[in-house]
Order: sequence, then structure tokens, then C-alpha cells
Amino acid sequence: MKSRTVLLQWIGHSDLRVMAATLPSVKQRQLLDRVGGEASQVGDLGPTKTLLTTQHFDEVRLLSNYPQEWNQWYLKWLDVKSAVVIPVELPKPTDYVAIYRIADAELSKLRQRATWSDTQLCLHLSPGTPAMAAVWVLLGKTRYPAKFLETFAGKSWVTDIPFDLTIDVLPELLRDPDSHLQHLAAEGPLALTLRSL
Repeated sequence: MKSRTVLLQWIGHSDLRVMAATLPSVKQRQLLDRVGGEASQVGDLGPTKTLLTTQHFDEVRLLSNYPQEWNQWYLKWLDVKSAVVIPVELPKPTDYVAIYRIADAELSKLRQRATWSDTQLCLHLSPGTPAMAAVWVLLGKTRYPAKFLETFAGKSWVTDIPFDLTIDVLPELLRDPDSHLQHLAAEGPLALTLRSL
């Protein structure tokens, strides 16, 4: 059994909208002008704070592409001693390549620790963009085995991802990798030319 739990996730717009409800009006407007929407209802904790109030983690690592000042506001509002913000450069939060590079680099740092074999890695899928969640699933089902978590309406749960890329998907791809090429070759050049017209 793993003895140390490490949570890794993004800070998302919904997290900031919840925090915005607690800020003075000038700071609130500054934040909401950038992230859009309105401040959340009082009592709403947002995805991250919901998870941290319903489950325990020894270490919480929050990836953020927001201004450093906002990261500090968020950490203060979150009020979790084990939480740290990792600032990253991500101009477009739907850029799969950039998201993958950032996530892979951070996970690689965790895997290089001497304590990695005793670590239960947890990836929170709820905050951030769908692209961020997709990258977590790909990395957590392959290179960095992880437990996946989600939150909604004040509740958190472990999410079962019902496939294993290395067992379910790759063998199918490798079983007959060039069947499509064989099919094209059997049609001959004339058929290919006519089809492309």
C-alpha cells in the first residue's frame, strides 16, 4: 500500500470564480474580467476546495497559468498548508502539445523522487479545460499510473477509467498495423487516382 498521497491538478476558471466571491470588489472585477462569468454563490467551494475538504492528501501541487498575484490570492483563500502553486506558461489552455509537455515535465519530476515507489499519485480531472483532463487521463493510464478524482456539487469521488491503453488499445493497433496499406496497395494506382479525383 502506498503511504504518501500526492495530488496534481490545474487551477481552473471555476476555482477562481469561487474565490472571487470573497475578494474586494476591485480585485473581483479584475479577475472576472479576465476569466469571464460571475462570482460563484457564497458557500460554493469549487472543484479544488471541494476535493481538499472531502479527501486528504499529503502534498497538493496546483499547476497555474494565471498571474502570480492571483496564485497567491488563491493559496491564501484555499488555506491548505500542503498546497503549492507551480506557475507555468500556457497562453492557450486548449493547446494539447503544450499541456502535455507541462504535465509530463511535472510528473517526471515527481517520478524522479526517491519516495516515488511509496507515492499514490492522484490526478484531479474536474478543474481546467477538457484538453487538460484528456492529457491527465493519457498520462495517468500509461507512463504515470494514477488514481483519478472528480468533483461536482460539493462531492468528490474516485473515477474509474474503464480501459487500459497498454492492454486494451495498443495490442489492437499492433495486431495488423499495415492492413490499411495492404488494402490500398491491392486497389492499384488507377483506383487510388480515380478515388482522389
